[in-house]
Amino acid sequence: MIKNYNSSYGLWKVTTEGDCEGKTTKNLGIYEGNISDIAFYLKDKCEYSLRFSQAKATKIDSGDVIHYGNVNISLDIDSGTWNMNPEDRVNYFNVLLYTENREHIITIEPGQYYASVKLIGYDSHEEYVRKTALEKLTNEEKEVLGLL
Repeated sequence: MIKNYNSSYGLWKVTTEGDCEGKTTKNLGIYEGNISDIAFYLKDKCEYSLRFSQAKATKIDSGDVIHYGNVNISLDIDSGTWNMNPEDRVNYFNVLLYTENREHIITIEPGQYYASVKLIGYDSHEEYVRKTALEKLTNEEKEVLGLL
C-alpha cells in the first residue's frame, strides 16, 4: 500500500462516484474527521456512492517562497469578487493580502482573466522603488535620462 488506510480518521478528499466517463463525478471538498461522520454529513449529495481519497495538506512557509514575477489569481464566486469592477477588486485584494503583515513586496493590478487580479512580486525593495519611480516619469523624461 502506498497510502495508509488503517484509520478512518484523517483528511479526506470526497467525490461522488459518477458514470464511467466521470462526467457526473463531483468534487465535494476536503474534510477532516471520521469517514462515517463525513459520509452521513454528505449523504444528501451522494449520486451512487461517496469516494474517499486520503488528502494531505501542504503547508507553505512564506520564508521558503520567492515572491518574484507575476501570477493571476481569483477567489470563487461566493467571495463576491466576481461582481466587482476591476478597481474595487484590486482594492479588495489589497486589504485582504496586506492585512497579513508580510515583509515581501507585492503589488496588485487588475487581472487579465475573469474576476482575477495580477499579483506582482519584486526581488527587492530597491527594484520596487525603481519601478514605481519610473512609472511617474513621462516618455520624454525617460528619453532625456537615457532610459528609452
